[in-house]
Amino acid sequence: MNGMGMKLLVVAICIFSVISCNKKEEPDVLSLAAEQEMNAVQPEAKIDENSVVATVNGKDILQAEVEKELQNILMQYQGQASPQQMLQMQSQFKKQAVESLINRQLLFEETDKQNIEASVEEIDAELKKVSAQFETPEKFKERLEQMELSEEKLREDIKQNYRIQKLLKSKLPAITVTDEDISLFYKDNPENFSVPEQVQASHILLSLEPDASDEVKKEKRSEIQAVLEKIKKGGDFAELARKYSDCPSKENGGDLGSFPRGAMVKAFEAVAFNLKNDEVSDIVETQFGFHIIKQTGRTEASTTPLDQVKDRISMYLETQKKSKEVETYLETLRSAAKIDYIESAKEKTDQDS
Repeated sequence: MNGMGMKLLVVAICIFSVISCNKKEEPDVLSLAAEQEMNAVQPEAKIDENSVVATVNGKDILQAEVEKELQNILMQYQGQASPQQMLQMQSQFKKQAVESLINRQLLFEETDKQNIEASVEEIDAELKKVSAQFETPEKFKERLEQMELSEEKLREDIKQNYRIQKLLKSKLPAITVTDEDISLFYKDNPENFSVPEQVQASHILLSLEPDASDEVKKEKRSEIQAVLEKIKKGGDFAELARKYSDCPSKENGGDLGSFPRGAMVKAFEAVAFNLKNDEVSDIVETQFGFHIIKQTGRTEASTTPLDQVKDRISMYLETQKKSKEVETYLETLRSAAKIDYIESAKEKTDQDS
């Protein structure tokens, strides 16, 4: 489900920032290789971390805080966008970081006004939940070090988050999602629940360097032709993949798993989708080298039944409704606050745009 998949987010440190420990899987040599080239993000010029970016009711928001918040935001998008896309959205993320810090300061001030506190027991329980999301206490500490976050600072963030949660619970109306809401969303967003046609395939790859000479190409084609002849004579495809293939998938007998259209390079995909079950292709050339492809299964396009996604739709709609209520409440707080943006910081942000 687009935009509704369950994200592996460990815990919110505060209302707008998250510790993330998403697992990074190595991409297959073919999958997503046809997408745009990833451009490295260039480091920015050194900035004055003590410079004031904005003030909220006289309270300064420093550049150092903005940079830390920006890193939290970037971590949330990690793996969901290419480096090039991340670079293009950098100025937008910076603005988001500043606004997030302003909103948070307003919420902090309101919890003080309302004398809302979090007990030691509540903080301990939440900290236990956070650390339990990591395989070992050492991995938890390592993650904190990566974020330059002490356990004491984490406890303080958890405390503030708890206070904000209590504040919002007392100020916002109860959120309800009805069966009618769920059915209507399901009906109005069919693209979110469509499962495209997929094929499962295995391959044997003899790789080529991009600048390979005609002589090397000829030699590699001859080698893979010999492998193809072995298959035609009854050779076991998986065993031959383990023996001859240059792709990491050889460890699984060349199995690439299931994939929809658009996930593989076009030349490979065109052949894989046109094969019949258990049919083996002739030699296929892509920018990676020469392949022999075997289709091992096909799943026709379908629509996920409502019963299977009902709970996820409910969670999504509840989150959306809560977000709108929080936005409305924040607008009320902002309208009564004195918020000043420091011109030098504002001009820099505008230039980045």
